Amino acid sequence: SATITSSTGSVLYSKGSISSADHTATENGGSIQVWVTYDANGYGTAPESGYVELESNISASLKPADIPANRVFDGWARDDEGQNLWNCDTDIVTDSMTLFATWSPFTVTVTYNGNGHGEKIPEAVAAEPGTKLEQPTQPTEKGYTFGGWYKSAAGSSDKWNFDNDTVGAEGFTLYAKWIPNEYTVIFDNQGHGTAPEPVDAAYGTTIAEPTAPTETGYTFNGWF
Repeated sequence: SATITSSTGSVLYSKGSISSADHTATENGGSIQVWVTYDANGYGTAPESGYVELESNISASLKPADIPANRVFDGWARDDEGQNLWNCDTDIVTDSMTLFATWSPFTVTVTYNGNGHGEKIPEAVAAEPGTKLEQPTQPTEKGYTFGGWYKSAAGSSDKWNFDNDTVGAEGFTLYAKWIPNEYTVIFDNQGHGTAPEPVDAAYGTTIAEPTAPTETGYTFNGWF
């Protein structure tokens, strides 16, 4: 059994000494405990500080309460910058100490969908809830004008406003809207007959065949 001797604020025992005055001990083979302080390090509510048995582990299930939606608890560290991480499986308590919570941003995935068209569609991005998205480079498509990003494939009234809209708690997809370019088709009668009136048509659509022009001494052979 360990022999406990109090001397100048230290507790001496058979395996060494504890230099901190924050301790409690039980003689005749009882446990030696030291004070562990928990610091939430800016987010949530820290667990209650208290005595922990010397050379024991800190439970991996111990974590702050009231964790905000935009943060993920990553574990404990011996410093507030998270450089000296505490390993709950292998590290043991050797003295009184403060453990600081370490955090990383909670992010959701925002995916961009070309909606059937476009070159260089933006890659998916990770974004924190409550933040605004950085507007990506616009994709391009021959014959179409890019009309913005929408929260639905139909692209009606749910356009994403990069200046005002913020990311929610779940990932989502933004769909490209494409507006077909309008073109004017002009019929050139090549100096014979009467040409039909010009026709406006959207890219990718067909036009009705106009009335064939006529010219004495000639047979109309089609439009080319």
